Order: sequence, then C-alpha cells, then structure tokens
Amino acid sequence: MSSSIKIEQLLEQCKQNNRLAQMNVYKAYCNAMYNVAFRIVKNDAIAEDVVQEAFLTAFTDLNKLEDYNAFGSWLKKIVTFKSINELRKDKNVLTPLEGVAYKLTDSEPEEINITNLKIQEVFKFINELKDNYRLLLTLHFVEGYDYDEIVEITGLSYANCRTTISRAKESLRKKMAIYA
Repeated sequence: MSSSIKIEQLLEQCKQNNRLAQMNVYKAYCNAMYNVAFRIVKNDAIAEDVVQEAFLTAFTDLNKLEDYNAFGSWLKKIVTFKSINELRKDKNVLTPLEGVAYKLTDSEPEEINITNLKIQEVFKFINELKDNYRLLLTLHFVEGYDYDEIVEITGLSYANCRTTISRAKESLRKKMAIYA
C-alpha cells in the first residue's frame, strides 16, 4: 500500500472522528510541524501549543480539504498562521509601516552566497536579525513560501513584503560578511 493511499484512508477515518487514525496522522506529521512552528516562534512550549491547536483545527476543518494529497502543505499553512498569530500576541511583529514609500525594482539584489558558511551558521545569523526580518526570511528561504503566499499569510502588502525581505537579505548579508 502506498503512503498516498494510506494517508487518504487515514484522513477519511479522521473525518469520522476515529481517534486512532487521528493519532496516526499526528505521529506522521507532528515533528515536521513542530519544526515549522519552532523556527517561527523560537519557544519550545509555544511551538508545542501551536502544533496541538493546528491539528485540532485541521481535524475540525478536514471536510474543507478537497485534495488529501495536499494535507501536509495545508497543515503547514495552518501551523504557520497560528505561529505568526502567537508572535503578534507578544509583539508588534509585521505591523505594516505607515507612510513609507516603497520602490520596487525589476531586479532582485544579488542572492546570499552561503557556499563558504555552514547552514547552521546561516541559521544563527538569521536568528540574530530583527523579529520581522527573521520571520520573513524563515518563511521565504526555510519554509519555501513565495512572495504571494507570504503576503497572504502575514497580511503585508506585496510591496512591503518584497521591500522587507530585501532589507532582511541585506542585513543578513552584512552580518555574514563580518564573519566570513
């Protein structure tokens, strides 16, 4: 039996409130979802709470999911939304900047060169950035969201999203240049 068929069967059972099926789905996805949450909230207990709430939401709203093959990415979005909401409770992270003019160019700044740095060192530098920079770079580079998805998740305008990510990349580049 392929994993695709198995997850479809488990999710069908989850729709019927089968606790064993829910536990199996939880076990299959909990570690990956915890990692997503932790990279955003940077707190073990909060990340655990976010994951628990995300699974409750997913199981409650499972009838809204049209394609079971998309369950993992759908759950990841739920975890991401809930993680960002937790950040917003404590801080004013990602509050749109008022009255700032944004200039978009057709060309992206040169990409960050990490060939000489270990991935763990890059994560260390990302974690030293301001919260909104760290969050957006995590969503973009680590979680793989594109600008449109980040705009949807964060509520930022497209221009603000691109500008903030560009500034975050530049800030990261400067930090990495000091230690390279």
